Amino acid sequence: MFIFNVKRDGTHKSRLVARGDQQMPGTYQKDMVANTVHQHALMTCLSNCLNNNLAIIQLDISSAYLYADIDETLYIRAPPHMKLKNIVFQLKKSLYGLKQSGANWYNLIKKYLVNNVGMKEALGWPCVFTKRIDNKIMIICLFVDDMILFTNSEELSKNAIDTLKSKFKTKVINDGADPMNNKYDILGMEIEYIRSKSMKFGMQKSLAEKLPTLGINLSPIRKVPGTPGLIIEKDDSEFTDEEYLQKVKWMQQVIGLASYVGYKYRFDLLYYINTLARHTLYPNTKVITLAKKLIQFLWNTRN
Repeated sequence: MFIFNVKRDGTHKSRLVARGDQQMPGTYQKDMVANTVHQHALMTCLSNCLNNNLAIIQLDISSAYLYADIDETLYIRAPPHMKLKNIVFQLKKSLYGLKQSGANWYNLIKKYLVNNVGMKEALGWPCVFTKRIDNKIMIICLFVDDMILFTNSEELSKNAIDTLKSKFKTKVINDGADPMNNKYDILGMEIEYIRSKSMKFGMQKSLAEKLPTLGINLSPIRKVPGTPGLIIEKDDSEFTDEEYLQKVKWMQQVIGLASYVGYKYRFDLLYYINTLARHTLYPNTKVITLAKKLIQFLWNTRN
């Protein structure tokens, strides 16, 4: 099947994918792992970058999964637009959608970074790779096909990028050349970086797109996200089955969005988010009011 998507920069993209939901047991190894960089690891690297005046270079590898070979013998039906009924194709590469594709790509890029770029994977933090020669240092954080490279050496970064380009279609999203004002969109976080001076985080674009869909009045000014130690008691709110399902769905959307932002960089909100999350299936009037106040505070402090 084909997946059509509009990317954050407005470009349109289509991709042929396999129906992994229809993949039969025995056609993949259940213990395979497709690691991505942990958010705490990324935030630690960003902090280290600011403290040590490192440059940030953002890279993207196009159609990354298709570089990875596939060990199993698998077949897919011909795409519908080809109008080839009763015809199947044998896969030679890890097509997007297969259950093993992520793990196959991770194993390939990890091996390449270690053997060809000369890096070591950090102990305890998968997808964080380091290289040090005397006072020169380079760190790469890997999130599927996105790479965030931190370095104080133009030589190390250039050699690494050239080596990656020799095998993969690698695009430099931001070369970090301007030491005074670099803007990045890193895994949904908007970052403004002035080397050795400041690093500013935000998610204004994402919040501006998603918060209005929740139907919450964002104009009230909230100085705090909630009340510490507040005990949410039961009330006698009565809903029809349809109303109850609508409110639960709304709560799931609110908690999902707030958790996404909270675990990205708004750690100050996690106590309130997790407290409300316990009441997702009990959306009484008090819970909904507190959820609205939390979202209003999130919007007020989006910068």
